[in-house]
Amino acid sequence: DHRKGMSKYRCYQCTAEINISKARDHVGHHILKSLRQVPEQRVEEPIGSTMPCGFCGRSGITTCSEVFLTKGSKPQAFSRCRHYNKFHYKPALRSTVTSRSTNVPILCAI
Repeated sequence: DHRKGMSKYRCYQCTAEINISKARDHVGHHILKSLRQVPEQRVEEPIGSTMPCGFCGRSGITTCSEVFLTKGSKPQAFSRCRHYNKFHYKPALRSTVTSRSTNVPILCAI
């Protein structure tokens, strides 16, 4: 697994060093600001314009283009993004004090 041992990475948007376990929340803020056209002070790489990855914020990256959900009563999301970090889908749908973002993959009926 290419993610083993990776605990932090540099955000593609603001270049902050972020803990991979907080990537969805961090990148979710960038995605929301981009969607709402809220300018950010320093942006190295803008959020992707077409279906940005919730783990890295980029578009057009083959490994980020698909997110899979397991079947069953407790679906688990999986991405091949190199910054993917396992999370529980259902609890992630709710905002909390420690994780305000609900940056979760959406289900596609197709």
